[in-house]
Amino acid sequence: MITAEELELTRRALRMAAEAGAQSARLTLNKSTENMVATLNGDVDRVTHCEDRSLSLSLFVDGRYGSFSTNRLEEDSLREFIQKASGMVRLLAPDPCRRLPDPSKQCKSALDGREMEIFDPEVAQTSADERIAIALEAAAYGKGVDEGKDWKIISEEGEYSDAEYDMYICDTQGLECRHLETCIDYGVEVTVEDSEGDKYSGYWWESSPMR
Repeated sequence: MITAEELELTRRALRMAAEAGAQSARLTLNKSTENMVATLNGDVDRVTHCEDRSLSLSLFVDGRYGSFSTNRLEEDSLREFIQKASGMVRLLAPDPCRRLPDPSKQCKSALDGREMEIFDPEVAQTSADERIAIALEAAAYGKGVDEGKDWKIISEEGEYSDAEYDMYICDTQGLECRHLETCIDYGVEVTVEDSEGDKYSGYWWESSPMR
């Protein structure tokens, strides 16, 4: 998800922070893609697709600390943003207890983001039609599932979603690490009515990083 160009831009942004007067800094680039299909009473209700990209900065300037975030990652805009952010940190009260972690206690083995084995590349291959089919297949409304003379389904709201998350972190102490994760969720809320006309509702939710 994160491209080689975005990785290099983040590294340059770290140098920009030093040029703007930060004695130390940590930058986190986050990128995500999320898809969702919601169903209502056995039919498709909503379909959404969301892509997000942002850069978070932790700046340590003259014994002061500030955190900032931007989604404008053009190099000129980013340089101006970092310069202004550094200037704002200088206006804050000193924070002598705030500093980057001891390098000896930092992770050094997260090289490509797949070390935790919670990233499934097949999630990105799921088509819009497949997501809709999965959501509709999971629905019970109108299928007579376990219904009898004693109760029936009054309403059902379901939601299938899948997402990819990619995070890259670097700092002025030489840290460079990455984390990749996928997430597949399905949740449903159902209202049933018994033979006396009383209504009851409940929900169920499941999640997995792998298909």
